[in-house]
Amino acid sequence: MFPQSTDSLFARANTLLGAAKGAGSVDQQTLAELQQLMNALIEATLGADDWLIVPGNGRAVESLLYLVDRMLEGRSSSPLCDCGVRSAVLVVQRMPADVAQVCSQGGDEASVLGLRIVDSCLSKLVDVCDETERKLSAFVATAADEHTSGAAENDVTDVLHAALASIEGLGACFERMSLGHDGLLNSPAIWKSVLEGTSALALYLVRSFECACKLFTHCNQAALKRRSRYAAVSNSLYKASGKLMDQVSAVFSAEAHLAADSGRKRSLLERFCGYALSAHKSIMNSPPQFKAVWKALCVIVTSFSAASFDGSGLCLKVYMQSCETVRTLATQAVSVLRRSSASDLGDQKLQRRLKGILAFVRFIVFQMSSLLARIQNSAVGANHAEVVSAAMPMLNTLLGELTTAQLLASMPKDVAAMIDHLVST
Repeated sequence: MFPQSTDSLFARANTLLGAAKGAGSVDQQTLAELQQLMNALIEATLGADDWLIVPGNGRAVESLLYLVDRMLEGRSSSPLCDCGVRSAVLVVQRMPADVAQVCSQGGDEASVLGLRIVDSCLSKLVDVCDETERKLSAFVATAADEHTSGAAENDVTDVLHAALASIEGLGACFERMSLGHDGLLNSPAIWKSVLEGTSALALYLVRSFECACKLFTHCNQAALKRRSRYAAVSNSLYKASGKLMDQVSAVFSAEAHLAADSGRKRSLLERFCGYALSAHKSIMNSPPQFKAVWKALCVIVTSFSAASFDGSGLCLKVYMQSCETVRTLATQAVSVLRRSSASDLGDQKLQRRLKGILAFVRFIVFQMSSLLARIQNSAVGANHAEVVSAAMPMLNTLLGELTTAQLLASMPKDVAAMIDHLVST
């Protein structure tokens, strides 16, 4: 049997939750009581330092997870969902400091409980995140109509708050699981699913990263960014999504995860890299996030030990995209310089813009030597023709057009016009 206090807390919370589900809504008083009950139940069940090994505590943990699951069912933007997100995060934060050892052993009750908690809470949080992203995506795609009804605006606001809660919740969970050398996210255990019916933690990291990238992009759209009703929460979601992208990028590019090989690890790293490669243009407006993601991408494709990783051609794809991105950025700098005169070059705003573009170029070019080395040492052999053909347009823009534009901008306009005409003919 449960301890009586735990049993009564569960019964009351389950009754309130059932009534709210049946009515289809919940008032603030009931919601506040339910949150208090959940906090008390979590404290009663998980409060002791040795709660994972307390005999018979497994049933209490399973009942707690049952309540969290029920709250996170249905509408992702409901008050019950918010309560469920907070409860799920609090449960994960109660995991012991040596959580990696607990979750990687398998078999004993403590390991089973640890695995169930991580899988149940993270799967629900990621599901909420995915659902809110789909709703925001639909809104952004149809937001040309400025005369959105009040009810529709309330719905969007609720979805933004739910997305923020789930993203911040995932970030808090990942932060808790990365503390110390023995943190779960620093352990090979993230690539395993030793308990039947659970998924590898790395899968939730990848899904969280994909969702965060999408939300990050949505928040930069005019439909959310320029409407005062959404601006504050959208800005908070933008920052939280960027932070989560940084967290996941740091985990996957850590040396501890790039040595041993397994089919699951290879598959998930390829999925992460593939998505980062496809999404990088949408995050270039934020240099810190772009650099964190791009650096992680380059570290993974050049350092992951699996020989079969070379066979995917992923490193070559990153190299070719690097060349294309550098060429595009250099072209932007050329365009700015061609519209500028010698006197314009002293303008602080113009200088900041050019420095920003060239800083991106320098950062990407700096990573390219390691990409080339991995391509040349590939077990399947490098395709030198593709390497050269990708580099030539980039070099032509950098060493030709950009240099010419810089020289012309520093000359008197009439002389620059004559030289430009001569070069173009």
